[in-house]
Amino acid sequence: MPNLIDMGEREYFAWFAKRPSMFIGRTTLCGVTAFMEGYDQAARRCGGRGLDGWREWLMTNHQVASSLVWESV
Repeated sequence: MPNLIDMGEREYFAWFAKRPSMFIGRTTLCGVTAFMEGYDQAARRCGGRGLDGWREWLMTNHQVASSLVWESV
């Protein structure tokens, strides 16, 4: 298993996407959303960007309505 602390964000989320149950137990939309929100808050507290641009990426890549919050997308 790679060292998750030394991974970049993209690599970290790719690892999460392959093995979500390793991080959150039973894989549900609610669980994934809670994990992402927790990541966002922790990153911002540590001076990172968190999920800035995530909603826009979802809108661009999945053709969804712009009036929705990312959790609804």
